[in-house]
Amino acid sequence: MQPGVHKMLNKMKAIVQQIDGVALKHLESMEIVFMDFAYRWVSCYLTREFSIHQIIRIWDTYFAEEEGFSQFHCYVCAVLFLKVAPQLMQMNY
Repeated sequence: MQPGVHKMLNKMKAIVQQIDGVALKHLESMEIVFMDFAYRWVSCYLTREFSIHQIIRIWDTYFAEEEGFSQFHCYVCAVLFLKVAPQLMQMNY
């Protein structure tokens, strides 16, 4: 794994931990490794999760932000996880 991606994944996990540590513990109790799914989001810049029109809009914001890809992307990924966390916690794996 590349050092920059690893650093972003750790930051993303820290953000999620700070906001919803319960969801993170739930994943761990289900033996789901946070880094396994988050790696794809971070390394592919969400290109597999959204339509091309949505990606263009997100990337437009990344380019507009001073540290869009290195900082803002991490927060976008964390919010994406936090948005679906309640549904994930109700699912049986």
